[in-house]
Amino acid sequence: MTYEFCKVFVKDLDVRATADVLADLGLPLNPPRFPGDGCAVIGPVVLEVGVNHAGGEASSEDDFVVWPVHIELGPISDDPGVSDAELAVTMVETTAIVVRGFWDRGHPVVAACDYEDNLPWNGGIGRISTR
Repeated sequence: MTYEFCKVFVKDLDVRATADVLADLGLPLNPPRFPGDGCAVIGPVVLEVGVNHAGGEASSEDDFVVWPVHIELGPISDDPGVSDAELAVTMVETTAIVVRGFWDRGHPVVAACDYEDNLPWNGGIGRISTR
C-alpha cells in the first residue's frame, strides 16, 4: 500500500468555498484566497485545491470523479529525513480530518487513494452508498 498520494473530490462547492472549509478545519491555504496557487503544509504533507478539469455532469450520486473541485494531498518532497511511517500517519490523519470535516458540514467528499479503508466511511464513498 502506498501513502504517497490522495485526491479528495468535493461535490457541491467551488474552489473558494472549499478553501474556506479547509481554513475552518485548521488547514488554511497560503496564500489564503488563491487555491491552485496556494497550499497548506502539514508536517511532511502538502495539500492543494484545484478545479477538477475532468469535471462535468454526474450521471449518478456516486459519480464522484466528475465533481467540480479536488483536494490533492502528497509528500512535500522525497525528504530522506521523513520516514515512510511518519508520512503514512500524517497522510491518513490529514485526509481523515478533511473527509470528516467536510461531511460534518454537509459537504459530500470522496477520497480516492490506496488507504481509503483507513478513512472514515471508506473515504466518504460509504456515506454515498447509504444515502
